[in-house]
Amino acid sequence: DAVEYAVCEAIVKDYPPFLEAMRQRGVDNMDLVMVDPWCVGYHSKADLPCKRLAKPLICCRTESDCPMENGYAQPIKGMYVLVDMQNMVILEANLFPFLLLIH
Repeated sequence: DAVEYAVCEAIVKDYPPFLEAMRQRGVDNMDLVMVDPWCVGYHSKADLPCKRLAKPLICCRTESDCPMENGYAQPIKGMYVLVDMQNMVILEANLFPFLLLIH
């Protein structure tokens, strides 16, 4: 439900390694960050089918009050978080360093 998704977003946004990874990417305003939980399926013994897991899509808007902005247009690359939706805890966080590619 919507409350559960809002709690998941708050947990991810309050996670200190996540905050640091976002700062490294130049994002200090967490109001611009969208954490959109998507449920994941069973693919190993570590995530038994009795668990409810989510792997949020993480995106960043450029303006906080622009109703026409597509929030999904700027996905944050190299950041993967696995959340236990039953216990509202982060089980795994792969927050790869920001890489600036120069062509």
